[in-house]
Amino acid sequence: MLFKTSGSVQYVMSVKGSAQLMINGYTFTRHIVKDDTIYWRCTQFRALRCPARHRQRRSTGEVEVVWPHHNHDILERRKREPEVTYITSRKGTLQLEIDRYRFTRQKICKSTIRWECLQTKALCCKARATTNNAVRGAVYYFNNEHNHPPQMERRKAGALRKLKQQQAEQMLNNVL
Repeated sequence: MLFKTSGSVQYVMSVKGSAQLMINGYTFTRHIVKDDTIYWRCTQFRALRCPARHRQRRSTGEVEVVWPHHNHDILERRKREPEVTYITSRKGTLQLEIDRYRFTRQKICKSTIRWECLQTKALCCKARATTNNAVRGAVYYFNNEHNHPPQMERRKAGALRKLKQQQAEQMLNNVL
């Protein structure tokens, strides 16, 4: 039994970088490619044995429903992996940059390195990260609760004082 899809069809990238088909909020992964046809199955096939399937003609791009029924609700998309890079500061120390936020080394242990946000002392930022000491770039733990936007350049003289005053005023307004 085949139906034409009536919902919105779009292509999205998975966390691992492969193309997925998204129809009405449900994601499908490419299962089989035969001649002019791509067979798609629900991404929850393995985890939940979801039977939903679609078929797509490569020549026309037309998507047909093979089996429309899912055995689950729409699941939230996985969070993407953060962009992790290592940079050297102007003073020559190694810094970790995750999604444009910079971290400095707090403690080096046997197998891990603990990092704290550069704004920890200045703005009492609670963001932390832990990386593998042997594998560069492998993030074990990441607390992304920053209380400030990404800071890319040095602050001008007096800017920190103004920023702290603004935060104090916001705290007072929230309390009142």
